[in-house]
Amino acid sequence: MSSLPSSGGSSSAGAAAAGYAWAQRNLADSWGHGTPLTRSTSASADRYARTCGASGSRPFQARTDLVPTDTCSDFPFSSTREGGTDGGSCTEIVPRFSTGGWDIYELHGGTGTRCTRAHVPAADQQIAEAQLAQGYADQRVLEAEPFKVDIATSDAEPQAPCLQKAPSGALPSGNGWIKNSTQPVPHINKTTTPPGPAGVRAEAAQACLGAVAGDGSDASGDITGWLDAQEFARINSPNTGLARCHLIANILGGKGQILDGGQANLVPCWQVGMNTGTPSMRSYEQQAQKALANGTVGPNDAILYQVTPDYRDSTSTIPVGVTMSATLERADGSTRPFFPDIYISNTKANTGLSNLGN
Repeated sequence: MSSLPSSGGSSSAGAAAAGYAWAQRNLADSWGHGTPLTRSTSASADRYARTCGASGSRPFQARTDLVPTDTCSDFPFSSTREGGTDGGSCTEIVPRFSTGGWDIYELHGGTGTRCTRAHVPAADQQIAEAQLAQGYADQRVLEAEPFKVDIATSDAEPQAPCLQKAPSGALPSGNGWIKNSTQPVPHINKTTTPPGPAGVRAEAAQACLGAVAGDGSDASGDITGWLDAQEFARINSPNTGLARCHLIANILGGKGQILDGGQANLVPCWQVGMNTGTPSMRSYEQQAQKALANGTVGPNDAILYQVTPDYRDSTSTIPVGVTMSATLERADGSTRPFFPDIYISNTKANTGLSNLGN
């Protein structure tokens, strides 16, 4: 049986090949490794359209916020009989290279599916397709013939603990990751008339901040509690500025837009108070930013950074404060507190009064 080579190095077709390797290791069929693939020389475009295009139940949506030239890399290949699974039932992943090798971020689907759709740079996908075509030719793999795929991966360097494996639900940011979480609430605004519909509020946010920072985005949108905050300010402190506080700061790669998922990273706050001023969230965000910029964090080190909103109860839409903590993690496995649990109250300026939390 023929065996086609594919490279999972840091360049060339690396991202696509890393996605194939992840599928071989994690999906039950282990296509091209445990279970041979079967070449099919016709209808490959139709199969690709079912997995990645408009013919599937959930067409592929490019995530250019994560991969600037994002394109869909399908596995099993559309040039095989095993390809062409409805993309809506495939696991969706984002391969990202670091000095620790290839990190795979699962957007959804888990390991119980039979196929993957990987978000990869367009150039990587083009090279991977060319490598596959060359492999068919070199190994003389004809119609209906079975074959396997051997994937060579790069050697990993030691890394900080949080860089070694991202938790489920995390998204890549620089050479680290960010994970936001949410909690259901009965009303996205509870003091308006009438109250708002059911929704979710931002909960604990965690980030593994590597030496290469990710790109954040500005805060926007009618986030949960935003109308409640405006009403509170109107009654208790007219003309005092409000803000949408990033839990993971924009300067640290935190998102704040609707399309990039940033709404789960935002809570209402006073502009001068919890957001800025002394002390404020900004005070500690800048400490982390400085450490990433001045070499305190080495190329394979990281800061494990967490911000947790503190709500009064399960119906609250605005936190009464946040707890911030950060730990410096070294590539040799050692750790030390960067700053311990710091509580920042959601009060106006430095008065300790007019807590915005509900």
